[in-house]
Amino acid sequence: MTQEQFLNQSRSKIEGFNESSPIKAYRLDETGQVVFEIEVESKKGGKDVVIAALTDVHINVTNEADESDEEVMYSKKCRGTIFAEPGVVEALTRAMEVCALADLTVVTGDLLDYLTCGGMEVAKKEILEKTDSVMFCAAIHDISKNCMTNLPDKLSYDQRIGIIKEIWPNDTLYEARTYGDKVTAIAIDNDTKAHYQEPQYELLKKDIEEARREGRIVLLFQHRPISTTKEENRETPSLITLWKPVWNLYDKSNLGGPEYGNEVDRRIIDLIRSNADVVKGIFCGHYHDVLYTEIPATYEEDGKTVEAVIPQYNMASCPYLKYAGILTRIVIK
Repeated sequence: MTQEQFLNQSRSKIEGFNESSPIKAYRLDETGQVVFEIEVESKKGGKDVVIAALTDVHINVTNEADESDEEVMYSKKCRGTIFAEPGVVEALTRAMEVCALADLTVVTGDLLDYLTCGGMEVAKKEILEKTDSVMFCAAIHDISKNCMTNLPDKLSYDQRIGIIKEIWPNDTLYEARTYGDKVTAIAIDNDTKAHYQEPQYELLKKDIEEARREGRIVLLFQHRPISTTKEENRETPSLITLWKPVWNLYDKSNLGGPEYGNEVDRRIIDLIRSNADVVKGIFCGHYHDVLYTEIPATYEEDGKTVEAVIPQYNMASCPYLKYAGILTRIVIK
């Protein structure tokens, strides 16, 4: 099946999806994948750039190399069949059939359910061997050998980051890639230490400034959402309820919220929010459901501060809907 044939399949509506949102949702009738599609306007015309995004794949797979690792095997016992094979691998395989057609594939964290050799083997086979244009965002599940054990990791943070670097296709802290003259896609870790990290500030500032000079937009990919700072978002409805009908995008564990954050978080979030002429979307996971919120933001124009918003999209966990292979397809016009 050619790319044109694949994407021109007939499409069915997704039952229960709120169609009043700026996100389109459909199931490909022949091959079965569920696609949430978002259009983003750039400052340039010409050929579309397509970014496919996956999140919260949670590969719960072990192999022979894991059997001597007591931490991993205890997690396997505690976790049971949640996100286990064959379903989770089938979902990833199906999703990658669509992702491999895109200009870039981004996984926004929790690719692994816990840090296993088996999980990394699946990631290599099902993602890295299917496309050479991919970025991963690191998140806490990716770097911990413990899941539902209530135990601390025996290895240090740096040791565990070192393990995932064996398969990571980009820098785990921060990566920026430009496609055409339209868009810079940035993958940033805001979860393995539960916060943003200081070196990311200057890297992000430089890429935003360069994108503005070159007339490109920036799309930011990360695991955790940031607070909308709006009370109304204490109860943000899911556009389709895959896990919970309502989520708190105001405080709780949302970075930059009134109950969560630190000075580094504040500086980086302020940087994002003050460049809304360039930063045109934040794409994240963590909640497993599909949510749309708007971050109050500004930008400078002719010496004046202009009020704006930055769209923030929480994306659906890949294995949900009976392992359909859920992905988000972002079309930059």
